[in-house]
Amino acid sequence: MGAVVALALLALPLAGCVDDVPDPVGARPTPPRVAPLAPTSVVPGSVIIVDGSGFLRGEAGETSLRLRGEVRGGAVDVTLAPTRV
Repeated sequence: MGAVVALALLALPLAGCVDDVPDPVGARPTPPRVAPLAPTSVVPGSVIIVDGSGFLRGEAGETSLRLRGEVRGGAVDVTLAPTRV
């Protein structure tokens, strides 16, 4: 009897892994919003604090941050992997 209970308990988590179950309404993430960013100076190793909302958490997906612009007449285009704090 103990083996049957153990097998039944192992089967329960698998029952929730069905691909044809529709996602609940509103399950899509909202587009991220980023507050204006204008650091006065950035050198290698600088920490840039980005304030915003709608960033995905690890279990929902990954977020990357792309900074494009101009610094002292030179183009800047860099993609970073942010750390959530």
